[in-house]
Amino acid sequence: MRDDQGRQNRIEQFGEELFTIAMVTLHANSINRPYVHELCDEFVRGSRQRIRHLLKALLYNDDAARAKIGKKGIEGDYHDLSSGIIKRGLDDYPKTPYKED
Repeated sequence: MRDDQGRQNRIEQFGEELFTIAMVTLHANSINRPYVHELCDEFVRGSRQRIRHLLKALLYNDDAARAKIGKKGIEGDYHDLSSGIIKRGLDDYPKTPYKED
């Protein structure tokens, strides 16, 4: 799984969606108001869409190509592209004293 972080992230997101569905529906049942069930149904509908998207991304992904480019970046193959775009260290930013309102 070390070299397949994208797949691992998607599996974790599946778990998060399923856990949240369970908690939202349990809470909605404990409140037992019609509008709460309406809100719960809408959340679950959205969650089902997210799960479908995650499943497609899990089955048909191009993570290998992205991982290869990422490794090249870490190894410094693209060093000239990042020069001057983003300051790299905290010392590169001006120190602004915290002001309390």
